Amino acid sequence: MADVALDAAAGALEKLGLCGNTREHALYFGELAEMPLERLEQQPAQQRAAAASIQHQLAELCLRQTATFVGAYGAARAVPQTVATLDGAVERLHSAALPGVVAAAERFGQSGRAAIEKRAAQTQLEAVYDTSLKCFIDTPLLIRACVDCGAYDDALQVAKHFRGLPSTWATGAVAGAVAAEVAEELTRMRAVLLGAFREEKLQQPRARRLVALLDALGEVDGSASRPDICAAFLKARYELAERALDSHAGAAAVLQAWKDTVLGACAIALSEFDESVELVATFSDAAQALLARRLEARLDTLVPEDGSVSGTLEAAAQEVAALHTQLCYVGARFSDYGLYFDVTMQGTRRQGVFERTALRLWRISMERMVIESSKERYVGGEPGDKQGNASGKEDAGDTHRSPCLARYPALATCAKTLVAALNALRQFAPLSIHAEVLRLLGEHLDVVATRINGAQRAARPSERVAYERAGAVFATELVAWAAGAVHEGIYGKESHRGS
Repeated sequence: MADVALDAAAGALEKLGLCGNTREHALYFGELAEMPLERLEQQPAQQRAAAASIQHQLAELCLRQTATFVGAYGAARAVPQTVATLDGAVERLHSAALPGVVAAAERFGQSGRAAIEKRAAQTQLEAVYDTSLKCFIDTPLLIRACVDCGAYDDALQVAKHFRGLPSTWATGAVAGAVAAEVAEELTRMRAVLLGAFREEKLQQPRARRLVALLDALGEVDGSASRPDICAAFLKARYELAERALDSHAGAAAVLQAWKDTVLGACAIALSEFDESVELVATFSDAAQALLARRLEARLDTLVPEDGSVSGTLEAAAQEVAALHTQLCYVGARFSDYGLYFDVTMQGTRRQGVFERTALRLWRISMERMVIESSKERYVGGEPGDKQGNASGKEDAGDTHRSPCLARYPALATCAKTLVAALNALRQFAPLSIHAEVLRLLGEHLDVVATRINGAQRAARPSERVAYERAGAVFATELVAWAAGAVHEGIYGKESHRGS
């Protein structure tokens, strides 16, 4: 409805010639047409007042913004001169600097072409390195990683692949350096495999596996033949046997450990290496020589040369006999493999280790007999007194055939020590020392007889008859009994205990 009224008013004003060209004029005149006459009469004055206010505000605005107007005027006047200056600079740049820039760009293109080509070659090299050359260079590290984790088959496969590459695959310097590192890693792998031969509880399946790996390794680098592998295996087991003998365990345990190590090595070598018979025989001889040295040292500690035996001589002889018996069982096991075993541990000497120990025990017994008998008087009281019973309980059974020995304390002590010596000899009496036992017995009995004769010559005339009787008892009773005990009691047919 407002639009219809506005159009009607605009039409009326247009007829009167009062309408402007704009819609705003039409709106204004439309409002005037609707005003009352009183307000319409006030409009000129209001318009003049509004125009004066606007004029005043514009004047104040111009006064406040004088500097801006001045700057804008100066800038407008400077624009032509600035444009002319810029045109001259551009002209100079075009005529002087632009040819140099063009020439520099052309030179950069020529010189940069070589750098671009080098960059492309480097990129291609990196691509080749990432795809294949890296694997080639990392071959030693890969072999080492396989060896460290026990993947020996994988390490051999990598080594075979490396050996199969053509010589022209890489440059001489690179290929030579990598080949040297691969050889070092294969040498290290061989050392690891050979070191496994020193395992204490090495069984035949494990040994066969190690030998197969060493054979395959030898095919790759041509390093070792089967005899070399066999020799390395036997050397490793020899070192293990040496460590077993150096143990501080008991003699029986040490001998058992040595036997298990040596016989196990012989069994593995004879089954895995066809050409190992001579090597095994040499290994057996060397191991036996080592055992002989260690046994000799142990027996020297058990029965020292100075005679300071801990415990009784009989106990020491029993220990020697037990050790010799165990050694005989070891010798029987060696014969199962067709190997010679020297039970006497004689070697190139005239007597074996056990024979020398048995003789040492007997010599110590004889020396004790001489020393102990020299501490007593050769003549004493009648049978039944305190001094006459000095022989004690141990020899009573052995001297019952000659009660008169009780009258002579030195002879009773001699008989007592002789019984202890014979008991010790009875525990271990090799037949090969029979003659030497009799010789030592005779020498020491001669010493006792010489002392009896010396005591007789130094005695008073009234005592010489007693010393004569003591000498007669010693010669007819004690010496004859001792010789018979050795001949019949120890080495005789009925009580033979020789070895």
